[in-house]
Amino acid sequence: LNLYFAFRYRVEFYPFLELAGFLGLYGFLYHSDRIDSARWNGISHAIRYLCVLQIIASHVLLLAYKITPFGDMDVPHYGWLKAYYWWFLTWFRAR
Repeated sequence: LNLYFAFRYRVEFYPFLELAGFLGLYGFLYHSDRIDSARWNGISHAIRYLCVLQIIASHVLLLAYKITPFGDMDVPHYGWLKAYYWWFLTWFRAR
């Protein structure tokens, strides 16, 4: 089992994904007047928290990508979590 990094999203899919996202947002906001205020407050709080969570997760994944050594790699015998811990310490000490 080897670790393999590949970004499989290609540029030609971005316009479709953005259109789908904007259509979903438009549909959600268009029908927001039919949602009662208590439920709308809960949904708006959930959207805010999910946006913050998405930003944090993207930064964590970027850091994981930057500290992972390139090339073919087998699964470490001590596990992925400890491997990323040591790679982070090595990366952080080198800075």
